Amino acid sequence: MMKRILVCIVITGVFSCVFLHASEEEAIENLLTYAEAAIVYLQNEGYAVTVPDDAGQIFYMQEGQYIQIDGTFYYGTNYVFIASASSEATDVDIEVYDNNWNLIFNGNTDGIDSDVILTPSVTMEMHVMVKLTGVKTANRAAHVGFLMFYVQ
Repeated sequence: MMKRILVCIVITGVFSCVFLHASEEEAIENLLTYAEAAIVYLQNEGYAVTVPDDAGQIFYMQEGQYIQIDGTFYYGTNYVFIASASSEATDVDIEVYDNNWNLIFNGNTDGIDSDVILTPSVTMEMHVMVKLTGVKTANRAAHVGFLMFYVQ
């Protein structure tokens, strides 16, 4: 219960808005549920989990669009990326590229939840892409969220 409260407090701060659409709320709830399960699993495996203040965001995306997270990823740090979407989506994927845009990890899975644990072998610039690759609604769009945290 304490873990759920901690995660909800952090995420509520990240996603604080005056008004949310139902599908946006659903995407946030899906992301929270998926993140909570991942955090509980990792903690049960003995890992310490750190969720930064700017852990994630929710976007309204068209099918085929993506969220790109660029940055320096440090040797020896374990990064966890989680993505989830509202029920309008059918498929969300995560891909990781090095600084030369060579594909390092292809997280193409079926479903609205996806995750990647990334532990760079050297410190380098990388690109993480969260892609909306399938939807079931006529407007071909859905809310997609991502969350990044660290484990040790």
